[in-house]
Order: sequence, then C-alpha cells, then structure tokens
Amino acid sequence: MIIFRTAKIGMYRSISTLLICLLISSGFVSSVQAALVSTQDLATLSLKQQARDNVRLALQRIEVQQQLSAMGVEPNLVLNRVDSMSNSEIQELSGLIEQKPTGSGIIGLLGFILVVLLITDLLKLTNVYNL
Repeated sequence: MIIFRTAKIGMYRSISTLLICLLISSGFVSSVQAALVSTQDLATLSLKQQARDNVRLALQRIEVQQQLSAMGVEPNLVLNRVDSMSNSEIQELSGLIEQKPTGSGIIGLLGFILVVLLITDLLKLTNVYNL
C-alpha cells in the first residue's frame, strides 16, 4: 500500500511539474504572421532603392564633392542627409540627375540639394547650416 501511495505521489508531482512548465512556457509563444508581397510592391521598393543609389552615386563624384566643399558644405553630411530624404524628394532628385547629360547641370543639381537642405533646416528637421 505504501509503495502505491509513494508511486501515486511521485506521479502527481511529475504531472504538476509538467503542467507548471507548460503554463510558464505558454507565455513565451508568439504568433507569426506571413503575408504575400505583390510584384508591384516589390518593384516599387526596388525603384525607390535604385533612385536612392542613383543620387548617392551622383553625389560621390569628385566634381560634385569639390563643388560642395567650395560652397562650404561637407560632402559626407550631404550623403547622410540623402539617407533621411523622403521618397518623393529622392525620386525628384534622381529624375533631375537622369535628365542631365553626364557632367552638365551639376550646378543646378547642387543648387537643388542645397535648397532642400535649407528647407529642412528651416523646418528644424536637420541642422546643416546651423541656423
């Protein structure tokens, strides 16, 4: 009789321990949701990244960096600002770059960049010109 009672208590303890472990670990289970990504969304994302890369490549050219330095703006600061520009600003700037033949229109491009930086400074979004 004692053997059965001891076995029964051991079984209850095992079941209790298992239930406690299950209750504790059930709080750590997270749900995962998956969604389909449409081809159009993927293409739009790719075009946005391509426009951003286009602008960064144009700003990394030596002539552009020399002009930025001549105007008193650090080229690295402009490259950092490109990363924080909105998608519409990037696409507009990329469109301007693509319209101009290579080597021409750099002054207009720099002017546009400086105007965008000035506007974002006035709106207190950046601090390029220390206004």
